[in-house]
Amino acid sequence: MKKSLVFLCLVCWFSLPLVAQKIPRFQKVSISTSGCTAYMPSVPEAFSQSFSPDSSVVYQGECTFDGFEFGVIAVKFHLPVGGSDKDKEDLLVSYMDYLKGEFKVKASAGYGRGHHLDSEPSAVGVIDYWKDQQGGEIAVKAWINGELIGFLYLSGKTEYPNFNVQQLFLNGFRFPKKK
Repeated sequence: MKKSLVFLCLVCWFSLPLVAQKIPRFQKVSISTSGCTAYMPSVPEAFSQSFSPDSSVVYQGECTFDGFEFGVIAVKFHLPVGGSDKDKEDLLVSYMDYLKGEFKVKASAGYGRGHHLDSEPSAVGVIDYWKDQQGGEIAVKAWINGELIGFLYLSGKTEYPNFNVQQLFLNGFRFPKKK
């Protein structure tokens, strides 16, 4: 009887954080005029739009939920890029390397290649987990289809506590529908 009571108390103690955890309700959000969408916990106040040195259009927006930032960057290439899936992944890794500097990343887990998006057969993806200079945790995943890049990031002071929610967000980028 005592062992059962102790076991029950331990189960309740360790499951308490799961009960207290807020779960976002994702909604499909249009990424400005890019034609892309992403599933996010709320609509960002505004998407900024700028141009890269090669005249590609860059859209960026983020929202906060429960102390974590959910962000998206979409890049619409000035000229489409071709090549194999490996060529596209290499370009994506180069872009993510550039973003490491922007996010002030001091450590990373290492790129995980070979991801695919059911909604866009021509797209390939790369995932990574970063730590910034202040010790914050950033989970990132980027997608490329030859015409666009979709880069999603989830950042906070700690690792996001719900892996399934994190993966739902990181896999929630959608390219424009082909006409």
